[in-house]
Amino acid sequence: TAGTFYVGGALGTLAKLASLFTVGQKAFAKGSFTGTATVNFGAAAPAGAAFNQIIGYTTTRGDGGLATYTLTSTTSISALNFVNAGWLISNLAVNCSSLTSSICISFVDNSSVFNCKLSNWGLYGLSTGGSNTFIQGCELTGGTAGYAISVSNYCSVYGCYVHDCTCIGITVGANCYCGFCVFANLTSSDAIQAYQGSQVINNTVYNVGGYGCILYSVMNI
Repeated sequence: TAGTFYVGGALGTLAKLASLFTVGQKAFAKGSFTGTATVNFGAAAPAGAAFNQIIGYTTTRGDGGLATYTLTSTTSISALNFVNAGWLISNLAVNCSSLTSSICISFVDNSSVFNCKLSNWGLYGLSTGGSNTFIQGCELTGGTAGYAISVSNYCSVYGCYVHDCTCIGITVGANCYCGFCVFANLTSSDAIQAYQGSQVINNTVYNVGGYGCILYSVMNI
């Protein structure tokens, strides 16, 4: 019999994707997106549930390429905001266009960010107030104020490249790890600020306008 069928297809915006996200879902993003408002990903992954995942790519899923999101106007907001715990975020490029007090990606507890490029923020490149988070292999550049990376307690930052900013490279809370990162050309600021119980190991720091590393309490270095 005759009929109309829809096979495959994709959502047109990251905001639409965020509005439809359910717990434990894995979603892929391809291409370039722009926006003037925060995209809020609200799904939470409770204890025992699979992580929520958003993964960028360029040609083929899993190719490691980056999907891009550019914030084109509006100040004092996050471009992408992961509201609840339990996210794996990878292969995204977020550009805040040097907007005042802008944040590229904000996220909370028990979440990880891999292989993302964050640029031209006005407050934070990556920001989390939650604990037990992990950041690996990210590039951060062009920030005009605040911090490239700001993490709370019991967080790890590994193998990131922070460069060519006029802001502080990273601040880590208590009992964190920052290792094998490169901080370069932070012309007016410190590279690393770390608090009690944190480990700062095997990082490269050069051409910074402030301190290479400030330790606010007893550290392992």
